[in-house]
Amino acid sequence: MADTSATRLVRERVEEAVASRGRALILVRGGLGTGKSTVLNSALSTLREDGEGAPTVVRVRCVEDSAKQPFWLARAVVKALGLTGPGAQNSPLLDSGGNTIRPALWAVADRTGRRFSRVGRGTQGDANSEPVTARMPTTEYTVLSGLSKLAGNVMATGPFVLAIDDLQWCDEQSLRLLDYLLRRARNEPLIVLATVRTPAPEAVLGVAGDHLGADYGTMVALGPVDLDGIRAMVAIGTGSEPGPEFVEVCRLITGGHRSSLGHLVAAVVEAGLTPDDEAVGKLHHVAMGVIEEFVATSFAGQPQHVHHVVRAVAVLASTDIDLVCALSGVPVRGVRESLEFLRDHHFLDENGSDFRHELVRAALLRAAPDDEVSWMRDRAARLLNDAGVPAEVVASQLLPLGVAPEPWMQNVLREAARDASSRGAPKVALRHLSPLINQSPGDVGLREQVAGILVKFNPKEAVDHLRAALDLTTDFRARAELAIEFGHCLVAVQDAAAGVDLLLSATDELYEAIAGEADAPAAEASEPLAGAPAAYDSELCKRLEATVMFVGANHRSTLATVRERLATVPEPGEDTPADRYLMSMFALERTIAGSEPERAVAFARAALPLEPEVYDTPATMAASFVFTLADQCPQALAALDVVVASNTADGALWSLCRLLGQRAQVRLSAGDLAGAVADARLSIELAQGENWPVTSMVPSLLVLAQALIPLGELDEARTVLESVTGPELADSPFELHSRTLVEAKVLAATGDRGAAVKRLQQCGRGLEQDGVTNPLFLPWWAEATLLLAERGRAQVAMPLVECGEDLVSRWDVPRARALSRTARAMVCDGTERIDLLSDAAAAMESSAALLDRQRVAYLLGRELLRREDLKPAREHLRTAAELATLCGATAAAVESRALLVSAGGRMRQVTGARTDVLTRSELRVSELAVGGASNREIAEELFVTSRTVEVHLTNVYRKLGLAGRADLPAAMRKLGGPSPRD
Repeated sequence: MADTSATRLVRERVEEAVASRGRALILVRGGLGTGKSTVLNSALSTLREDGEGAPTVVRVRCVEDSAKQPFWLARAVVKALGLTGPGAQNSPLLDSGGNTIRPALWAVADRTGRRFSRVGRGTQGDANSEPVTARMPTTEYTVLSGLSKLAGNVMATGPFVLAIDDLQWCDEQSLRLLDYLLRRARNEPLIVLATVRTPAPEAVLGVAGDHLGADYGTMVALGPVDLDGIRAMVAIGTGSEPGPEFVEVCRLITGGHRSSLGHLVAAVVEAGLTPDDEAVGKLHHVAMGVIEEFVATSFAGQPQHVHHVVRAVAVLASTDIDLVCALSGVPVRGVRESLEFLRDHHFLDENGSDFRHELVRAALLRAAPDDEVSWMRDRAARLLNDAGVPAEVVASQLLPLGVAPEPWMQNVLREAARDASSRGAPKVALRHLSPLINQSPGDVGLREQVAGILVKFNPKEAVDHLRAALDLTTDFRARAELAIEFGHCLVAVQDAAAGVDLLLSATDELYEAIAGEADAPAAEASEPLAGAPAAYDSELCKRLEATVMFVGANHRSTLATVRERLATVPEPGEDTPADRYLMSMFALERTIAGSEPERAVAFARAALPLEPEVYDTPATMAASFVFTLADQCPQALAALDVVVASNTADGALWSLCRLLGQRAQVRLSAGDLAGAVADARLSIELAQGENWPVTSMVPSLLVLAQALIPLGELDEARTVLESVTGPELADSPFELHSRTLVEAKVLAATGDRGAAVKRLQQCGRGLEQDGVTNPLFLPWWAEATLLLAERGRAQVAMPLVECGEDLVSRWDVPRARALSRTARAMVCDGTERIDLLSDAAAAMESSAALLDRQRVAYLLGRELLRREDLKPAREHLRTAAELATLCGATAAAVESRALLVSAGGRMRQVTGARTDVLTRSELRVSELAVGGASNREIAEELFVTSRTVEVHLTNVYRKLGLAGRADLPAAMRKLGGPSPRD
């Protein structure tokens, strides 16, 4: 399929020239396989073949050997006109000017060109004499004149259409003939329609140039097929409408090259592929054979220097003239010609600087001998290294060699790995080190570097390398450093208990060695580290102690032990990375214990440096956990946002997966159900994409299940919860009890409140056994109390209320205080219940936990409605409905609205949109404000006063929890949802 616009243009130009009986030169340019011949055939197909005045059409295709034979094209035209057979002497085309035409015909009939010299005349009947009737022409001009006369005789009966394919192979004498004919045919119907492959020879451009600049000349350039054309070709060839990604990949693979595209479509049909986007992966496999065939066809017969240049370009993946010259050994002129060849045949992209697709480069390399490619890669690596290009570029040449025998090569690969890791490409970094791992299995530094990369996406393999490094290391400081990394890796693979044992051993060894050095004579002490052994050792000891707590907190069997050990560690008093890490662990321990919330928050804040770019992931995760349970979700989110961004940029996928799960939990605590679901799903998709075990995504699965409950997606919540399995679950003090709590919530939501209470009590017993006594970490006591109270079993719930009050007395933050008051209220009656719920509502005013705040407002409003205190009931029920809507908890919003209406309040139907929280007027004012309108402009638009606009905006800020107008655009984008209708 050729370019339809080009086809139409050429056809119209030919038809116009035939109709006007004027001269024309139409030159169609394009690379190999761009559809030039198709355009030419299309233009000729519309011309009538007989009748008075019908054009005489001569179609000739030049071949590569044509240029070696003088007047090859002229001879082909003469043959097409029937002037070479036995009856040629009687042709009517020779009736006029025959004496001029016949010598020219005789001259061009010879393939050698020798008949341009004088030829003798024989006598009739002499068998040995030359059978000619006139002296043969001795100049080219005489031939041109005779053939021009012949063309004139053709045009006497109608237009003469001379269609020439592949003009680039035409001989120079015939090119001059075309020039001569066009110049002489000023008022005659000569139409020369020719195709030429780019780059066009200078001889062709020189002859055609003057004519193309005239009003009768037309140049049509054929480019690659566009996306619409590719889509049409694939649809026609396969009989199915292709997917957009499938079409795009076809474009990248073929470069829009019509011939290659046709072969690719045929290969797709033969392979039985359906051209949808799901078949893109198989398309690459099918395409490789097509590209290799195109490579073989394109380079057949090309000079050797072209092959050298092309291989050099493919090895370098660069068209840099100097580098290609140096690698190929071909002079600049030959390199430029070869690069032009690659561009014209669409091997390169639109800019001509890179291959259109990696498959093209691969096919070119596969077409070359293996030993030559290996030699070129070795040579290329040396050239690039000497040129000072980035290490990763040099490494790209060394990696296919599989070995790096020279020291400079090994250094390049190490540096390339560091560069790749720092730009967030750990898998690429690991690939750079792969040749060295087998070469140097005893290199501790290499093992540590490999482990540092693997921990970002494959901590299980990182553990193996760190274990090997530890076995190879005898220095106690180096072993301590490795133990810290090892401990973090073991947390990732759910083997924290082993990590604690190793860390404790490394810590004891370090303390003993340091003490031994202090007692030893100066000459026997080990070499000082970084010029400051005491400072270094202090930092190392703090990091070890912090890591012991971090790792041990992740296993039920070690949690008590590491908490006891931390109690013996002095509180840090400086602002070093090790001090901040240790501070985060002190904050974590106090939060688990549920004591001294102000002190825990102070430690958590101190654990975060002033510069966000140096946030430490473990310390930030601990600090965020503390902030969340201290009812400071905004701070928790702000800290997590920083490390989510840094781990994303660093390519640390494993940490990112855990961080997204933790951020989902914080958002759930804040009542942002949509955000919690989004983060949890993203974390799960990331883990599934890396084929990690289910254990890697347990926190995210639990958050997702819990967030789906208020969203009303109970079936999915149950399915998600059922996927949380595995023996490792029983070892985690957080995940085990979290699953039990979520299971209880699912049971309660489905109506089985008795079973739910049992699960909640089980959760409480487990937390008590593990020493986790924070009232807000899995507030099982509050949930169980509410369920029992709803079943009329307030007395049974009384011990739970007292347990909760005891826990809250040590962790007295607004949310915990509100839960305690709410639980106590549900086991009381009358005015005391209302007073306690009012206290709870007042406490929740400063809390970011919107769902808990909504529940308190609902319970208070419901109780006031029961006592027929309608006005305050409506106030609290409206708040409950608005908060539920804002959180996306549609079922709670509907329930709250129903009570509001029964209390005499008014509120439109809940649609499920989070903008339902705003009235129509508030929404309209918000939309105008987000659009940049001032209060006065909004007032004029809505025909209200500026004061009314201010009131509406104040209500909007209150309902959405905004500080002011600057926060409104982001909040409205986040809310989304349909606008309310009148």
